[in-house]
Amino acid sequence: MTSLTLSIAPGYAFDNLPDLSSVAERERLSSATLQGFFAIMEKWRVDADSAAALLGGVPRGTFYKLKKCPATQTQDEYANAWMTHPNRDAMFGGHTPLAYAIHGGIPALARVRSLLDAAPDGK
Repeated sequence: MTSLTLSIAPGYAFDNLPDLSSVAERERLSSATLQGFFAIMEKWRVDADSAAALLGGVPRGTFYKLKKCPATQTQDEYANAWMTHPNRDAMFGGHTPLAYAIHGGIPALARVRSLLDAAPDGK
């Protein structure tokens, strides 16, 4: 497993990030993570559409399937959600790539595409 340090806020950092490319690691984390997510959404009284948006805009059917039976998440699901998650890259300034593309139109979308094309191993 690759060890990375990620600072979220002053005085708070993850010592080791999980290797989400590992099926075993996703199997270990997915069910508990989703159960925790749905418990928080219930406590906060977040409606299903908003909760689905927080999961990367998953379709309603997928949302209810995950809620009923939390399962291991695939790399494709993470990749598909990338556009709707805040990004620390200087290009996005902490906003989502989607917000960046919407704000900047086709030229911004082309820059996002260039960034992805330049990424090693498509990551």
